[in-house]
Amino acid sequence: MQPSCDFYREMMQCSSGLRDPGQTAFRNNICGKLSSRQFQVGGLSEGQRVNLTQHMMPRHPHQQIDFYRARVFCGTYNRDGSMFISAVQVYVCNVYGEEENHYSLDLRPDTLDRFCVFSLRFSSDDKELITACSDGYLYIYNREICDRTLKIDAHQDDADAVALDDQSSHIIFSAGDDGLCKVWDRRCLSEANPRPVGTLAGHKDGITFIDTKGDGRHLITNSKDQTIKLWDIRQFSQRDGIAATLGEVQRQSWDYRWQDVPKRVMRDALVKLPGDSSVMTYAGHLVKHTLLRARFSPPATTGQRYIYTACAKGRVVVYDTLTGEVVQTLMTDNYNCVCVRDVSWSPSQPGELVSSSWDGLLQLWIPHPRIRQAGAGTTSSHESAGTHSHII
Repeated sequence: MQPSCDFYREMMQCSSGLRDPGQTAFRNNICGKLSSRQFQVGGLSEGQRVNLTQHMMPRHPHQQIDFYRARVFCGTYNRDGSMFISAVQVYVCNVYGEEENHYSLDLRPDTLDRFCVFSLRFSSDDKELITACSDGYLYIYNREICDRTLKIDAHQDDADAVALDDQSSHIIFSAGDDGLCKVWDRRCLSEANPRPVGTLAGHKDGITFIDTKGDGRHLITNSKDQTIKLWDIRQFSQRDGIAATLGEVQRQSWDYRWQDVPKRVMRDALVKLPGDSSVMTYAGHLVKHTLLRARFSPPATTGQRYIYTACAKGRVVVYDTLTGEVVQTLMTDNYNCVCVRDVSWSPSQPGELVSSSWDGLLQLWIPHPRIRQAGAGTTSSHESAGTHSHII
């Protein structure tokens, strides 16, 4: 472990309520905690509430929320958990609801080749869209003036992922097929001479997704090298680490879109490269076919104790952030190895998670089995592959 991991462990223990006074005796005793709340003045602290709900893990497939006759690529809760938004494989995603009209945003790429937006995020004020694209550039589009305002040469190959610091929109994280995660500061960013404020290196293959913890310091990256890495942006990589990552990525000779993962990649997943500045590395899921997503569990119900990820084997894999161990693997009874592309843990309902997979299914997982009511299976279905968005 890196030295910063000790700090991260202590921070996670505090946010999960494990270091609250009086927690030693009743750490895992829910009845004891509720009894203490009943007979003491005041209620449970925020940390104690998190310590109760973090043990409510998604375990049981409860309900098919929706079904499409097309591959589901995105499925996520909004910030307060009141809405769930999904999108499937179609040429346009309707961002204004389910009306027929759609709006095209011209990023004005300087290429005649095929062009694709692989990842996008809204700024904190919703005025801008930050996109990562197939030409290796980041494009920033201002919705108020309806024009592109910034174009950044970010990566040597595809730019596959982009994320923002949750505390502001000044800090941008990007990653791509070069295996590097770069950190950009909008306040000192020049289109003519774009330079990141730092680079995070340690992956051995391209990066598929970025998720930030929301504290302005920590983030995770999912990669085609079959690992998730946890980073602290106060500890950037040096030149030797960047060179090691670029060299290892160039030596990769397999295509994750249709080829099997080489045995050496699986075998060496947890072997660190020289100069790897990551805090922790997690392995146990399969990254193939598409840009699979991985995320921190919600702060309000888990204290972000877990990291959970989609998996090309049709599973949802949950890791303990502190130990790196797999603590939960979710599979349906009719397990058929269809790729799970996205996962989203409810920020408000403890232990509820939705997986989005390439068989067109949105599956709700819950902590405890419930008695199904008549007709409580699939709530709705979409017969046409042209159906492209759904808001619950």
